[in-house]
Amino acid sequence: MIIAWSLYYFGASFTFNLPWMSCNNSWNTENCIDFHLTKNDSISQWDNFSLRSNYSIVGNITFPVEEFFSNQVLGRTKDTNVENPGKIQWQILLCFIAVMVICYFSLWKGIHTSGKVVWFTALFPYVVLIIFLFRGITLPGSTNGIYHYIWPNIEKLKSAEPWVDAATQVFFSLGPGFGVLMAYASYNEFHNNVPYFVCLYQYKISTDRDALLVASINSLTSLLSGFVVFTLLGYMAYKRNVLVLDVIKDGKFKTYIFLAVMFGGSEAVITALSDEYPMIANHRELFVLGLFTFYIGIGALESTQVRSILVYFITYNILIMALKISKSFKNNYFVNLRCKCE
Repeated sequence: MIIAWSLYYFGASFTFNLPWMSCNNSWNTENCIDFHLTKNDSISQWDNFSLRSNYSIVGNITFPVEEFFSNQVLGRTKDTNVENPGKIQWQILLCFIAVMVICYFSLWKGIHTSGKVVWFTALFPYVVLIIFLFRGITLPGSTNGIYHYIWPNIEKLKSAEPWVDAATQVFFSLGPGFGVLMAYASYNEFHNNVPYFVCLYQYKISTDRDALLVASINSLTSLLSGFVVFTLLGYMAYKRNVLVLDVIKDGKFKTYIFLAVMFGGSEAVITALSDEYPMIANHRELFVLGLFTFYIGIGALESTQVRSILVYFITYNILIMALKISKSFKNNYFVNLRCKCE
């Protein structure tokens, strides 16, 4: 669903006047203030236009970007809750269906098709990140954002929130506990990068070149993405004349999700069931079609006005499940290695 949001933003950007750059839209509220105004500016509002005058701002202030996402993309209202999810946002559902169609035609023929597609979906985001990084560091206030990114807050580390966010980032970017790595590794040659073992403190530690390479690239990618995001946050704080921490209101969605991640999660399901039931492997196209049709049904629920709550609920529970699976695997793995060393 987050990829569908990104696709909607991509489509909405093909206009001369970006819809999230002004307060002159139907979804904006009276608290909306244009980007060229900050909290220290004196303004009055008349017919959704922000004009400089001698009056001061009263009440909560919101910006066009926030209201575009909350009111137009999510379609939130005061009455929106789990019991009253509201209507389906059809523009978001259509974007989600488009994403599922792309994924289907990338996976329906197997790893040979998806492997070629991943060359683009895996490398192109790095090109975009590098472009954003060079653009971001040229903006005023970007250095302040980078400072907040690399300078640790020791008091914050004493709470559970940053550790949960870090675990969420690692699990959704690296994919342990979901079967993605094992599914893709099963397509390697049988003796590809045979691991060697080193006994350390009664445990036999396995070292594999591919495993170290994947984990290192994942960490460096997350680090690079953080620099890109915080250069832009520093610029936003500069434009608003506020602190960087004031720009960040909600830290629930910090993962960077690309189509390649969607390919990996789906391929793990397809590979596992195909290995267990050969009939599925013989009718892969139909099975993949049924799988993504099921995804579209789930996406219809997440396309309601309460979708952000559903997405966070599903994300959090998947993380807990992955943690339990990984812990179980870790216990069995180290017990087995200890037996080998003994």
